[in-house]
Amino acid sequence: MPMCSFADGFSMFDVTPVENLFIEEYMLRASGDFVKVYIYGLRLCYHPVEGATVPTIARALGMEEKTVLEAFIYWERVGVLRRVADNPPAYSFFNLKQAMLNRKPEGDIPKADRDFNIALQDLFGTRLLQAQDYERVYKIIEELGMAPEVVLLLVKHCIECSGRGTAVTFASIEKEATRWAKVGALNLRAAEDHLRTLSASYEGARNVLRQLGMRRAPTVAEEALFSKWTRDWGLPLDVILSSCAETTRIAQPNFAYLNKVLENLRKKNITSQQELESARQAREEAMRPVREVLDALGAKGVSPTEDLAALYASWLQMGFSHEAVLRAARTALRAGKSRFEDVSQQLSEWKKRGLLAPQDIDAFLARDRAEKRLLRAVFEAAGIGREPAAEDKRLAGQWREKGYAEPVVLVAAESARNAKDPMRYIDHVLETWSSRGIRTAEAARAEREKWAAEKKNAAAAPQQAPAPQGMGRPSKEVGAHRFAQRTYTDEELDALLFSDEDDLNP
Repeated sequence: MPMCSFADGFSMFDVTPVENLFIEEYMLRASGDFVKVYIYGLRLCYHPVEGATVPTIARALGMEEKTVLEAFIYWERVGVLRRVADNPPAYSFFNLKQAMLNRKPEGDIPKADRDFNIALQDLFGTRLLQAQDYERVYKIIEELGMAPEVVLLLVKHCIECSGRGTAVTFASIEKEATRWAKVGALNLRAAEDHLRTLSASYEGARNVLRQLGMRRAPTVAEEALFSKWTRDWGLPLDVILSSCAETTRIAQPNFAYLNKVLENLRKKNITSQQELESARQAREEAMRPVREVLDALGAKGVSPTEDLAALYASWLQMGFSHEAVLRAARTALRAGKSRFEDVSQQLSEWKKRGLLAPQDIDAFLARDRAEKRLLRAVFEAAGIGREPAAEDKRLAGQWREKGYAEPVVLVAAESARNAKDPMRYIDHVLETWSSRGIRTAEAARAEREKWAAEKKNAAAAPQQAPAPQGMGRPSKEVGAHRFAQRTYTDEELDALLFSDEDDLNP
């Protein structure tokens, strides 16, 4: 044992001196747990405890071992102690006053590096930087040739503008450092000039966000985009803010979409508000017919797009006028369709029929409406409960072409209530009446009543036995025998017997 030593329990009533320099320069920046570890370690320097290790210190302070190790790493990084052994870890504490008086620290870390490490950690507050974080920062200094004070400005800018605060990633800091290096912001003066530019970009990007309806701070990427629009492309702020209106076409307006809008302006050499207004008026005029088609489709309030404008232009190239296109849109809407593709389909059908001029389309639509109206009336008169089919429409078209009057057709329809195929029955009746010169509803009803009465009389008359074979004309003729006899086919009889009680099926 040593010749002289403190008695047991001496350390309990002794003191552990803490330099004021430590309090002023280091303690105020560090977290409470790290300060506790330093003071406890300082006590062990003055009053060593045999077997003191990281686990025993953690138990004494009520901390996790991980926190104790992080504290020693922190104090080593800021230069108040150094690691002298690894397994188990051991540390040597510096005399801070002596280091300051000699201007030569006792540790392996140069004072400039220690000051830089402290300043860097201060920027992140309670977020403890890890060894790999410092490695990435020093890599920026070494590989890009960026001065340490510029790196501190860079990191501060990223923390303030990233939108994540001190949670900013070092990957994003490295990307921003690359941008700074490209513009030559490697020394303090160049960095400060660049920061003034970025400050304007930050304010401009924030104005854009407000214009887009967002109340957050711009990200570094958004700030870089704004800088590109203004510095590289030469677009003034009023043009950028006016262009924000174009982003309302998407559900969530953003900088990426606005970048595409502004890129289109750049391709058109639009760099002023006056040029933008002229281009906008020209676009409004070009989009006016497209908007009218949207209105005709019942899509009022929907903004026309370049794709819709291109589709509209293809219809004009097919030979249709604007009025013809509007007729197609209204026709599609009446059929329950409201897309531009539906208009294309309708126009394609009309083109196949040779219908391009509005007057020809109107005549076709009028005929179509008349045929549909006629079919509805015919189906009601004939007691048909289904929807008209293509064959029905074809027959209705034939009746129109043959000049059958609608009232005559309806009289024929009334006679077909009990037919198995009412439409063909009506067609046969109309053809028979036409061959006999029956053109009006009055004549048709008279014909129907006449033959209904004749059939009724024929059914009531007694049946005569057939004349015996070999017998010639009656020995005596009466006047009733002297009239022209007519013969009828079965189809004609079926068409002319109209009683509802009769079997009208062929």
